[in-house]
Amino acid sequence: MLENNQNEQRLKEHVTKEIDSIRVPTGLKEEMWTQVQPVRKKRRIPSKVLPYIATLACVAVLIPLGLAVLPFNSEPTPSDVVTTQEEQIKTIETVLQNALNGPDAELKQIFNRDTSIEDSIQYDKERFKEYFANDTAYMEFVNSYGAVLMIIPIRNEYTLQVKDIKFEKTDSKEIIYNFSVEVLYQKEGSEKSDVEVVDGQANLNEDHKIERILIRLNDLWNAIEKN
Repeated sequence: MLENNQNEQRLKEHVTKEIDSIRVPTGLKEEMWTQVQPVRKKRRIPSKVLPYIATLACVAVLIPLGLAVLPFNSEPTPSDVVTTQEEQIKTIETVLQNALNGPDAELKQIFNRDTSIEDSIQYDKERFKEYFANDTAYMEFVNSYGAVLMIIPIRNEYTLQVKDIKFEKTDSKEIIYNFSVEVLYQKEGSEKSDVEVVDGQANLNEDHKIERILIRLNDLWNAIEKN
């Protein structure tokens, strides 16, 4: 590189002397200098590299565009909220329907004959267990509202039928619903029937499973035993 620069300098000095010794119109010297000045070649990009550069350029453009359309907002949409509440209500409703409709023939047989306690346990398990958050929540329920709930109707020869259920979600930070159930009760063999409202409350977890449920049955039992 140093040798090239020295040769270039000597060439310029020689040409300068030659041009200065000749009378030429003004401006022509400058043009001549332009012609003799070495032209530096521009470095060309090898053709093999061009596809890779093009690919990198596309990626650089597309990545910001892709990030711009990603759903960074993780807040639930109104439709998500509705779907979640429907699942929660469905869980509570199924448990109430299974608990307050009856007694069916299978349960009557369990209570009216000398059957094993295992039959009652299995009866409850098939109808309720999957809707509860854990074994503790399930056992608390069946000890009060499982098959044993039908002892009073069976003893008094009444049948129960759920007519309507209303739900109201509370403002609690936890998932809590109040509910009221219209229960038709009818003496077996009688055409007369009456309706009593049973209310209560249910707590659920994020998986739509019941952690605790309260069903207030005193008014219904009092109405049945008075007749």
